Amino acid sequence: MRVVRRCLANLLERVSPRARIVSLGAGLDAEMARLAGRAEVVEVDVPEVAARKKALLEELGVSGVEVVGLDLRDDEDEDGLARLFDDRTIVFSECCLAYVPPEVAAKARRIAAKKSAAAWLELSPAPKGAYGAALAEGFQRRGAPLLSAPASPEAAAADLLRHDWPAALARTLDAAAIDIEPLYEGELFDEHAALAVARRHYVVAVASKDPALLDACFRPRVRPFEPDDLDQVRKCYENAMLPAEHSIAKHARAALRGPLSSAEAVAKTFARFWVAVEGGVVGCVGLDASKSIKNLAVVPEARRRGVASALLDAAEGAGGSHLDTLGGLTGAVRLFEKRGFELAKVRSVRGKSGAFELRSYRKLVDLVALPLVEADHSEPRLKIPHVKPLDAHVDFQLPAPLYVSLVFQLGGRRYVAKRTSTSPHHNRTIPKGAFVRCRLEPTAPPEWAFPRRINTFRRRRDDPCGAGEEGPCTCNADCLVA
Repeated sequence: MRVVRRCLANLLERVSPRARIVSLGAGLDAEMARLAGRAEVVEVDVPEVAARKKALLEELGVSGVEVVGLDLRDDEDEDGLARLFDDRTIVFSECCLAYVPPEVAAKARRIAAKKSAAAWLELSPAPKGAYGAALAEGFQRRGAPLLSAPASPEAAAADLLRHDWPAALARTLDAAAIDIEPLYEGELFDEHAALAVARRHYVVAVASKDPALLDACFRPRVRPFEPDDLDQVRKCYENAMLPAEHSIAKHARAALRGPLSSAEAVAKTFARFWVAVEGGVVGCVGLDASKSIKNLAVVPEARRRGVASALLDAAEGAGGSHLDTLGGLTGAVRLFEKRGFELAKVRSVRGKSGAFELRSYRKLVDLVALPLVEADHSEPRLKIPHVKPLDAHVDFQLPAPLYVSLVFQLGGRRYVAKRTSTSPHHNRTIPKGAFVRCRLEPTAPPEWAFPRRINTFRRRRDDPCGAGEEGPCTCNADCLVA
């Protein structure tokens, strides 16, 4: 599980060079063995499972993992569990506490807190609503009823606080997921939605005596701006921008007088506006009607924790593909270039306070452009004047979202643009307004604009194009009905 793996890795970086991971209910899973080189690893399970795990590790020649047989339900094993915890211990429970009675789960959390363990990380199902009821029923049928599963992230965090942890934070697995890839590459439209629904019914909770460790696991939550956020947004922007040099501070004050002056001004200026929230607003970013990313800001105390990247994820996901920034914002410049934005233009702007550098960036999505089959009568969505014969690519802004492909005309020839396997938007809709770079392959075999229709769509009975059952419809229009 990439989310849990990332949380553990982040905690390991901050706890101690001699950190210890105690994994409760590890079963026969080999995940913790991967971390044996980075930390001392102790796996705890009921004695019969522990004996099987120990024999399996010996058979495979895996070292660096201690396997301990303890039953959390047995009061006599409390002292043995307590001896495993100290101030360099990260306790990890992957779903196992959801299957034990609530008093057993509470006992394990309290023992770890009492022994001043550095951090507690827990993954658990959270059966809520109709989907959650079906999830719980599935566990019940498999003989593993969910006896202690929280109903929500808030309930999971409250349990940890109630069980003597000074600070706790929880997210749904979907909210905590960062850069999660599709389960497999195939159908374009369904996997992300199905995976997101499943992840919303699992909770990742972290607790610690040090609140700063909570931030190591989770980036602040990014959500749409609400009118009540205005005062905090203005304060966030002031803290982020006004300590800077004069030219930057001047632009910040202009933003506070203009687009960030009121909730009405925000709504009028931006097509979308987001805030990053952790207790209060710690960052913000906007997207205007031209898909330009505007007014990205993060307070100094929340920097270098992925907040700016999370805000850019939201803006880019909504189609943000270009931006302007001041050359003096060196940290922002490094971030944009690291995320694949290309420098498109540099201008020297002179104002009353002197000259300053304004940099324009844009992010190009790689596509491949193949000749369109002549029998495909799809109309081009974009017409581009002829380019030099030596040009191996053509750049443009998408006139419409790209779901499967896009037909465009270059000179007098029609092409069909499609994703490449290296595109960051592979298997996802590329939003309208995104800047793309099409690699031209004029000598490649011609392709149909929508070849998936052959297998996934059926014909109307009247078959107005008269194509019969031979290949896709010759006009490739909406005579093929799902």
